Amino acid sequence: MVSALRATSFALLVAAVLVLGTALPVHAATPLTSQQLATQPKGITLSPPLQNLILGSGLTEAHINITLTNKSGKDVATNISLVDFQALDAFGGVTLDQVDTPVTKYSLAHWMSLPNGPSLTIPNNTTATVPVNISNTKDLAPGGHYGAVIFSLDTVGSGTNGVSLKQRLVSLLFIDKSGGDVPGLQLDSFTPNTLHTIPQDVTMMFKGTGNVHVVPRGFITVTDAHDKLIAKGIINPESTIVMPGAERQFVSILQPVNSASSTGKFTLTVHYRYDGTENFATKSLTFKLGLFSRPTVIIAAAALVIIVVVVLRFRSRRKHRFYSLKS
Repeated sequence: MVSALRATSFALLVAAVLVLGTALPVHAATPLTSQQLATQPKGITLSPPLQNLILGSGLTEAHINITLTNKSGKDVATNISLVDFQALDAFGGVTLDQVDTPVTKYSLAHWMSLPNGPSLTIPNNTTATVPVNISNTKDLAPGGHYGAVIFSLDTVGSGTNGVSLKQRLVSLLFIDKSGGDVPGLQLDSFTPNTLHTIPQDVTMMFKGTGNVHVVPRGFITVTDAHDKLIAKGIINPESTIVMPGAERQFVSILQPVNSASSTGKFTLTVHYRYDGTENFATKSLTFKLGLFSRPTVIIAAAALVIIVVVVLRFRSRRKHRFYSLKS
C-alpha cells in the first residue's frame, strides 16, 4: 500500500534534522536548564542541522539520533513514521511516500527502523532523543538512498479556548552507500538575464547524472576580448543538493570586478564541478555590445526597413500625383 504526501516547498526548508549518533539511547525526556529555557525558541524544534551519512562497506548498521525540544507550553504526543522521499521539481520540492516495500532504487525507508517504537510523549520544557536504525544489508545497493522521519504532533494551544493544534515535522536523511556509488553532474542549460548589457545574474539547470546526490560548486565569469575579468559570481553558496536523475535550478548573482567598455565582444563562462572533485567543466557563450551588437543590428535593420517603406510610399504618391496632373 502506497500513500503519497506531497510537499512542494519542503526541500531543505523543513525545520528537521538528522545526526549520526555514537550510542543508541532510549526515549528519555531531559528537563531543560534555565539557560536552555531562555535561549531555545518557543514551540517544538528539531536539532542539529541536516547532514549526509556515508555507509561504509564494513558497517552493518548505522544509528541516527533525532532530538526534539518541547517549549510549546503543553505536553506533546507524537506518532513517528518512516518514509521515502524523492525530488519533485527543479525548485526544491520533494515527495514523501509511505511504503511497505522499496518503490525506487533510491529508497531507504525499507531499511530504517524505530527500536523504541513509533510513539513518544514529550513533556513541556524537556528534550527527547529518538533513535533510528539503518540496516546496511546486501540488498541495499551502493549509491544514494533517501528517507525521512515524520513526526505527527498533537498538542493543545495556550489560548483561552484550548484549540487543538496539529503539527508535522520532517527530518530528511541523505545516505551514500560506498562501494559502487558513482557521482555525476551535468549543466543542461544556462541563461543570463540579459545580453544587452553585462548580465547581472545567470540561471542554470543542473542534473544529477550518477547514482548518488551531489553538491554543485563553481563560479561564473564575464571577460572582455582581452581576457580582462569584468564580473564574477559564485555557484551554490548555500550547498544545495542535486538528487540523482533529477534537475535543480540555480541562480548566481554576478558582481562587477572591473569596469567594462560599452562596446566590444564579451564571453560568459560557467565553471562547475561537484563536491569531491577538483577539476572544473566549462560552458561558454559569446556576446557583443555596442555598434555591432545584436540589439543594435536589429534596431538599425528595423530603422532601415521603415525608411525604405516611407521612401517607396512617397515615390508612389508622387508618381500617382504626376499621372493625375498629366491626365
